[in-house]
Amino acid sequence: MEYVGNCLGTLCVIERDASGDRGLEGHAGGALPLGGGKGDVGGLGGSDAGGCGAGGNGDRECAFEIGQETFRCGESLQLPSGPGVRNVPDKEMAAMINADVLDIVEETVSLGADPTKARSWWLGEISRIANEKDLPVAELSIKPVDVAELVSLVSKGELTDKLARQVVEGVIAGEGTPAEVVAQRGIKVVNDDGALMAAIEKVCAEQAETAEKVRGGHLPAAGALIGAVMKETKGQADAARVRELLLKHLGQG
Repeated sequence: MEYVGNCLGTLCVIERDASGDRGLEGHAGGALPLGGGKGDVGGLGGSDAGGCGAGGNGDRECAFEIGQETFRCGESLQLPSGPGVRNVPDKEMAAMINADVLDIVEETVSLGADPTKARSWWLGEISRIANEKDLPVAELSIKPVDVAELVSLVSKGELTDKLARQVVEGVIAGEGTPAEVVAQRGIKVVNDDGALMAAIEKVCAEQAETAEKVRGGHLPAAGALIGAVMKETKGQADAARVRELLLKHLGQG
């Protein structure tokens, strides 16, 4: 996957003055505008005085950084082509670079995790927690091996995404590996249909009016019942399976 420097409006772009001091650091979703920037900020390839690119006043050099390497506008570079970044949309690549998790995602994938799920965890829940703590992602206690294990547990049906988020919190809190957090917190998916049906029947009896609406074909009302069943099972049921069993129980399956 090859990018050209003056086309990198979505990657981490900086403006550097002649002394080498950093001016403007880019951000996810578009660091500097593509052309037409004015004044001190300028645009990548823009033509206004003071801008970065053609027509600039010569006091500034436009560049972008990936890792520890700096590339000047117009230079080409080859990004990693491993499974973690292959065929990744530009915006996702930009997000990984700006969040400084590209190498971390690659390592997670090398340990057997699905590339899409690895990116999702590092850019989603884990980055959210890092932002809350005002820390770089790499300084959190969770490591690629932990996320690879987490992805495996979810794919095997041993955790739902909701339960997996609890496990992430535990790992980051220093409670151990995902398996250790699961054991210590007693986190498990309720996948026994008998137990699920018992919860469904209890909820339908308690919310008979809502259950009748669903039985009559008003499927949106099922959401309230599913939510009640999830609460009854302490969030440990698979919501998709609950919905399937509920609708079947009420004659809509």
